Amino acid sequence: MKRDRDLKNPSSQGVEPIERGPDDDTKRAKLTYPAPDTEPVGDAPVIVPEQAHVPGAGSGTAAADTPAHTDTAAPATSPAPETGQTGATPETQPAPQPYRFQRAPGFLAAEKAEEERARRKAEAEAAAAAKPRGPGAVAEPKVSMVPGTRTGVDQESDEEQGPAQFEELSRTSIAGMPLDRITAAIEERYDNLGGLTPDMGALIFRQSALGLCANLSLARSVGCVGRVRSWLATQADLVPELIVMCDQREADLASPAEPPPSVAELIGVWTQLTDALIVPKGQSQDGCEFLAHAVCEWIESTHPHWTRLHLSKRWVVAPGGTMHPPYNWKHHVAPQLVCTEGTFVIDPLLGPTTPMAADAWVVAAKGKRPPVDVFEQTAPWEFLGAPASTTTDLDPEMLSPIGGTILAKIAACRRA
Repeated sequence: MKRDRDLKNPSSQGVEPIERGPDDDTKRAKLTYPAPDTEPVGDAPVIVPEQAHVPGAGSGTAAADTPAHTDTAAPATSPAPETGQTGATPETQPAPQPYRFQRAPGFLAAEKAEEERARRKAEAEAAAAAKPRGPGAVAEPKVSMVPGTRTGVDQESDEEQGPAQFEELSRTSIAGMPLDRITAAIEERYDNLGGLTPDMGALIFRQSALGLCANLSLARSVGCVGRVRSWLATQADLVPELIVMCDQREADLASPAEPPPSVAELIGVWTQLTDALIVPKGQSQDGCEFLAHAVCEWIESTHPHWTRLHLSKRWVVAPGGTMHPPYNWKHHVAPQLVCTEGTFVIDPLLGPTTPMAADAWVVAAKGKRPPVDVFEQTAPWEFLGAPASTTTDLDPEMLSPIGGTILAKIAACRRA
């Protein structure tokens, strides 16, 4: 503590200022008349304070000394020590000696070296940002499926690299891409560009088409393959090989050609068909879709050429859920078969004893006072799920393997 006081005001202790060490860089020794600590021009500037004026005796206290005017503001005055009694002469203070402020040895050299290192670092970072990345910039960089985008370890912040450069893929390029590259390109566009690119529609269409045609073996009727091909034809330039695949599948299902059955033939198998099914007891019970699919599968197992060429499903849909009062159905569906006499619906619920003409079945399904939003649609018998509207396009998910829960509900409509 004494050493600290000596450093702060060495003249008040009657000693010369102590030379500063490297750890005292932020401190300043003070005289009775301190001078401002300005930034030194050299490594060790010399500051000589003005000589203190000693006042004469004559009063109980001594007046404050007044320093000479300088370029800086006048420092605060320090009172002279009291004399002990009135009229006594105060003890004369020793004149302060000149002293030198000193920094740590090599301070300016170290400061200049640090500034030089910072300058060189900034120049190196600017040069690295301007220079394009080469193959050796990172170890084993991930190859981007999308030209002009950055992925994996090669991707940097937008502040350093700026926004990702986008290069639109042509429809010809997309048409030749396999499913894994299509999926990777879509993911990169969502990750780097938010999915808002001009070629996203073409990429998604081809991805859906490739997934759909992977399940093309599930299409077991000419009508189903025809629906798939019609959908593919809307953007035929993106899926030329898939259209060829559909044409081949359709040709296989169409051969051998078989004429449609007669109504008499259908009636002849009616008893056998209804005996193989478990029909709901009342019209309020749900499950018409599962019953209809069970009927189609029974016909496929007993008369496969009927399902290949002449069978489909007939839907009547009321989105508001007010069809067929008082049960208020949202939809109803049943298999329909093209016969030589016309189209007939096989519905053990509404027509338990005989097939119904298609028009009569639609009237019975709608019930009294049908809602204004009701509509009809025909779909391949392999599809599950009610259509959303009369203009609903093909949903690729409709032709997919049936899950275990739905399979169990279909199986519950068949007798063991």
